Amino acid sequence: MKKLPLLFAVLVMVAVSLVFLRWKFHTVPVIPVGMVGWLASGAVVGSSEMHASDLFIEEHPKSRIRIVFVDDEWKSELAATVIQEAMKNGVRFFISAVPSKCTVASIHLFADSRALQITTGSAAPALTGKDDFLLRIIPDAVQEQRAIARYVSQLPGKRILVLQGMPASPLHRPCICDLLR
Repeated sequence: MKKLPLLFAVLVMVAVSLVFLRWKFHTVPVIPVGMVGWLASGAVVGSSEMHASDLFIEEHPKSRIRIVFVDDEWKSELAATVIQEAMKNGVRFFISAVPSKCTVASIHLFADSRALQITTGSAAPALTGKDDFLLRIIPDAVQEQRAIARYVSQLPGKRILVLQGMPASPLHRPCICDLLR
């Protein structure tokens, strides 16, 4: 009978020790975040995102976030493939600094809750008004261009010269269509 309290005390001490050891050596799972862009050394945008990511990890060494670089070379034909590959490797969150053509090519990957993308540079009207898992940081191109057209139409004069960098750019169509009305 005298051994029962001693046995109970030993069992409690072992249980407390096991809980402590599990807590002490428990690894917290990392959160992989895909940084999508053109990562070549000559690509200013991609390399600046890489350096910002490295700086974040350097300043927050205990962060659970781990950056996974996803290089689409700003080629729409590569965009969906490289993002899909990252998703197969467990990446569910993406930040992209790519042109609209790449985001449009990969938008189907963010149609449901499998992954979330925050895009810092895509403004194509094809990305507007969708119920998806793509968050845009920049203004909606259609609303922005219509606001420009309203402003320009109130200026004195009857003629306007429009210079655009790309022929028939979908980014400029809303503004040009509204100006021609």
